[in-house]
Amino acid sequence: MNKISLNLFIIFFLLTACSFTVQAQEFLWQKKLDSPVYQVSFDNNLSVASQKEVIYFDRSGKLLKKLPLKDNQFAVLSKSTQVFAVITHRAQIKEVIEKTELFNCEGELLSTIEEKGFPFLSPDGNWLAVVDKFKNEIIFLNKEGKLLNRFQFDDIKGLNLAFSDDSSFLIVNIPNIKEGKTSGFLALFDKDGKKLWRYDHPGSTTGQVAVSQDAKIILFSSEKELYSLNNTGALNWKKPLSAGGILISLSPDSKYIALSRRQDNSISLLKSENGHLIWKQKLPGFDGYNSPFTSLNVTDEGLVVTAISKSWSLKNNESYLYFLKEKEIVSQLKFSQQKINAMIKNNNIVVISQYDFTVYKTIY
Repeated sequence: MNKISLNLFIIFFLLTACSFTVQAQEFLWQKKLDSPVYQVSFDNNLSVASQKEVIYFDRSGKLLKKLPLKDNQFAVLSKSTQVFAVITHRAQIKEVIEKTELFNCEGELLSTIEEKGFPFLSPDGNWLAVVDKFKNEIIFLNKEGKLLNRFQFDDIKGLNLAFSDDSSFLIVNIPNIKEGKTSGFLALFDKDGKKLWRYDHPGSTTGQVAVSQDAKIILFSSEKELYSLNNTGALNWKKPLSAGGILISLSPDSKYIALSRRQDNSISLLKSENGHLIWKQKLPGFDGYNSPFTSLNVTDEGLVVTAISKSWSLKNNESYLYFLKEKEIVSQLKFSQQKINAMIKNNNIVVISQYDFTVYKTIY
């Protein structure tokens, strides 16, 4: 190859690489709100819970409806956008909940729940788990408000939970951080509020959990280990971890596990069947101890999308969204925001900041 041909080849390669990086995602639309954004759900439509209202858009960004909230209320959305909860709390004290009301996407009241705990809605909105940390209870109800089951525990402070995407299961980690406790446990519940099993573990602090649709893969990260269990509560495998600032994500088809660690600012991709490490990459230019990961997602194709804040500081106005494939950073987006979160649904990515959200399409 002569010098001219070689130069042309290099230019073509660089242009292709740059084009590829830019095209890892495509901007679709953005909405700015006049009150803080608390939560976004994205399915056939997109719903937003802000400080003042619940807002529905169609998939193209067209406004469908606005449902106002009172000063002493906030909303919790189901992933399906079909049902949402409005929590009425004591004036100026959000931790003291007076009641929870469930509404459908038309704004019609489905039920009123007098339980005083925080409601966690199943993805389809058909049932919920109310966590009452004052009474150390988890209460299961359907969307009509009918009691399914109720469980009392010694201590549920630091509790972490996750629903399966098909709403069939709920996995709960109860770390038992009460004085004198040195161990915690996992518990799997079905959609009828039935406890299927309990698995004790030595982790005494909050751990991340994830569960596949059929509950054949249940993940839990303790201080020093990553656990994988099956739907009977038997251990599939256990992998040692370096402690600190861990997030985990399971791909929709349960093939991949993404794991981030704040202490060394790293992203790892693992095989879910055996915990085998596929790749690990450290994000450049960050101080691991001061730069928190705020969200983590992995697709069926092994594309990892993670959001990270430049620092913990309230004065920080710099956050990033990274796209990683086969260890390489194929794209990154910078946001002039203190903190962002990202969620993925059907190849669409919604990036949420304090007063706006942006929708992208992945074209990787």
